[in-house]
Amino acid sequence: MARHSFSRGITIPEILVSSFIVMIMASALFTVVSQLKTQAHSTEAVTTARYDIQFLFRTLNQAFDKTTAEGVRVSADRRAISLQRLNGVAPNGTRSWSSLVTFYFFDPDSRRVLRGEAEVSEVGHTYQPALPAPIDESDLEQMLALRRADGKLKPVSNQIEAFEVDQPNPLTARVRITAIMRGGKYKDEKVEDERTFFFASAAEL
Repeated sequence: MARHSFSRGITIPEILVSSFIVMIMASALFTVVSQLKTQAHSTEAVTTARYDIQFLFRTLNQAFDKTTAEGVRVSADRRAISLQRLNGVAPNGTRSWSSLVTFYFFDPDSRRVLRGEAEVSEVGHTYQPALPAPIDESDLEQMLALRRADGKLKPVSNQIEAFEVDQPNPLTARVRITAIMRGGKYKDEKVEDERTFFFASAAEL
């Protein structure tokens, strides 16, 4: 008797089940990849923001190390600070101040902290090496306007949302910084940090 073999084809229900399983696996894989990309972007954004903040702190620390409390002025809105360098002290105790004033200013429009320098004579003060310049609010505004006009403002930190300086006591300055990295299709990443700086003493300079 002749034997007949019959090959069984794939049924429509089996095709539908297989397709459904493939769709579930593809969806799960897409979700995992998406989460990994989001996590990678978040880590990179936070790392960049922290680096910018720490760079600004190091820059400010170097400036504070070269002056005393008498050479520091903070604006009324706490968004700007000026520092006049103390070059040293003579054996008879006479101090020698630099003719340059360095200032840092937070520009909320560009979300940057900007740095500039100005001679004390540029804002109407007579340079007296033995005395710090009596910088006030209007002087800070004038220095900023001068450096804006000649394009000599340099950014020292980007993506800054808030920058605030205060002086809790005569020997220290406290700086609070908030950076927000805009994420576009990802969520924004916010980083906050605070640092207290101690002014140098005349004996250290």
